Amino acid sequence: MEVFAFASWDVLTAVGGTLALTFIVGLALGIGSLALLFFGSAVIALEHFARSVARWRTVAVVGLVWAAVLAVFVLYIDRPELSQQPWREWLPIWAKTAIVLAAMIAGAAALVRLLVSRVSSRNITTASLVLLGLSYALIVGGTDRLVYALAPSVFAALAALALTWRRRRKEAPANTEVSEAERLLRLLFASLLPGGVVSLLISGPQVEVAAVGGAALSVYGAAILIGLFPLATAGFIEARGSA
Repeated sequence: MEVFAFASWDVLTAVGGTLALTFIVGLALGIGSLALLFFGSAVIALEHFARSVARWRTVAVVGLVWAAVLAVFVLYIDRPELSQQPWREWLPIWAKTAIVLAAMIAGAAALVRLLVSRVSSRNITTASLVLLGLSYALIVGGTDRLVYALAPSVFAALAALALTWRRRRKEAPANTEVSEAERLLRLLFASLLPGGVVSLLISGPQVEVAAVGGAALSVYGAAILIGLFPLATAGFIEARGSA
């Protein structure tokens, strides 16, 4: 994820400055910011399944299978030359990688389990969205292009305003409680807004600023991939046959 973030940042700082191109890139960044809301929603679903895990044996089996699968992808990315080698060459390396990943999954799953047992779903959702928004804001803010930095927060604000308008148009004035989607969009807007502030404060593209956002996204992705996902899968398996 960090590699993707830096590659995207290089593209953003290199594109031309014509009005049409700036508008297109800003539009893409704004649409991309709304994708953060869907990532946050996915975390909500996974987190609910992770809470329902009752047997660590299920987690252990899922973790071992997931470690074996992840080891294939890690070696494919990190050591693609092994795909040309006979199985006697790559099998021991794959096994060692899977063992390391299994240990990481065990530690991360234990930490995530502790987190979901002590923190409410609402607070986890809020923290997840704030982290995603601030990380994205740092990446686009580090480009030193104000339009790019403000586009994500503008799109989030417009989406929140659209939901507010729809709610007030359909509901009676006495029943105008803010929906969860509207609340999350407002939260996303506030989390993305610092990107514009960063863009105003720096002089020229700052890869160090983008690096902080990329690192935060990497940590977030790793926590989901090796911590929350195995727990959620185990919870889903244990919930089979239920409503």
